[in-house]
Amino acid sequence: MKINNVLILLVLYPLTSISQSIDLQEDTTVDNLYDSRQGSCAMADIDNDGDLDLIITGADAQLTNRKTTLYTNDGMGNFTEVIGTGLSNWSEGGKIAFTDVDGDTDQDLLITGRDGSPNYYAHFYLNDGSGNFTPDTTQPFEPSIGGNLEFADIDNDGDHDLFMTGYDNNNLIFSKLYQNDGTGEFSEVTSNPFISEGGSASAFF
Repeated sequence: MKINNVLILLVLYPLTSISQSIDLQEDTTVDNLYDSRQGSCAMADIDNDGDLDLIITGADAQLTNRKTTLYTNDGMGNFTEVIGTGLSNWSEGGKIAFTDVDGDTDQDLLITGRDGSPNYYAHFYLNDGSGNFTPDTTQPFEPSIGGNLEFADIDNDGDHDLFMTGYDNNNLIFSKLYQNDGTGEFSEVTSNPFISEGGSASAFF
């Protein structure tokens, strides 16, 4: 297998701040979103209607309840919680990544985290194009917390592969590279040359 050279940037904590001026204003009209800690969020057009929808994971302020919440956007920035998503309701300390893994033009979903017990997980879901997600339990992704998830086409075959970092179930840091066969089935690249990192970020250039 030939893998093209890629540059992966690992940003280790603490991060060095870069000074620039950005003016942001809170949209106080959006008040129905799940308040969470030790979680993550991501946006993608899950139902192919041309706007960005939202997913939020994490625990409540008391760390007693954990939740994965999906919201659809009406195109005007108004978000409605989706009931019965099929997504795991236990999620804390992990990451979220959307991409189309199987070439059917919709956004599939990978979530890592902790399930309310000491166990970590990596849950992968296939999207039917309308925002309905079905678990795909055949994938070899490392159960983990922290770290990062980055999808990119590393071998120029037209599909999205995956680079993961984080802490595994033994709390050992790792980095793993998974190659997509084009149908959404992944296999680990055992010749992965990248250093292992836990609290990190990664990017393909």
